[in-house]
Amino acid sequence: MKNHSLTLLGIVLFCLFCFGFKAQARDWSEFDQTVGLSIETAYGKSVCSGTLISSRVVLTAAHCLIGWKQIQVSNDFLMNPLSFVSAIRTEIHPDYKGNDLGKTIDLGLVFLSQNLDWSDEKFFWGEEAELTKLERIGFGGRNGENRRTWVEMTLNTDLGIYFEAIDEYGMSGDSGGPVFQRVSYHQSSELRLIGIHTGRKLDRDRYLLPISLIQRISSRELAWIESWL
Repeated sequence: MKNHSLTLLGIVLFCLFCFGFKAQARDWSEFDQTVGLSIETAYGKSVCSGTLISSRVVLTAAHCLIGWKQIQVSNDFLMNPLSFVSAIRTEIHPDYKGNDLGKTIDLGLVFLSQNLDWSDEKFFWGEEAELTKLERIGFGGRNGENRRTWVEMTLNTDLGIYFEAIDEYGMSGDSGGPVFQRVSYHQSSELRLIGIHTGRKLDRDRYLLPISLIQRISSRELAWIESWL
């Protein structure tokens, strides 16, 4: 029995090592501008993710904002309701054409009723060098709660305005979350915000694949974002 218990413990630890650690953040201070959005529509409540790009503006996915009646934004690790700040209006990219992900510009902005803590020195915009490993943050539902989660992804296919990345951890609620490229310079590194998570890819039978669709933030999309800041 003792040997059996030790074997079982070893299996559990192995699974945690292989599947758990990869979805843990190394330094949360790098990502404290990431936020969770609690969204109420006529059809009920949902959660999306986003990035605070100024003290009162959040970048997220346009499809998260369709038909909203109330949006509460939190930069708390577990989206504590006591930390909620209300949205007063939203803007959707003019080239958003609906939920045909991969063929539309799925970007939206949320304007807040009051300031959230924000520092423009946390990350930079735009791609640098070749894309390979990517990092994203999302507040998707895991173990019955929405918590800030870090995930490393690997670039799969470049589709121009979108790209696909291998992602085994995508959950409902991760949509709109930032996707970063980490660029190293000698003994230091910086994060570059290059896109947002828009959803999971489906196969022909409409089953979810372990592939995330990422909306690329090109210079054109960045110009639209900055026009509202």
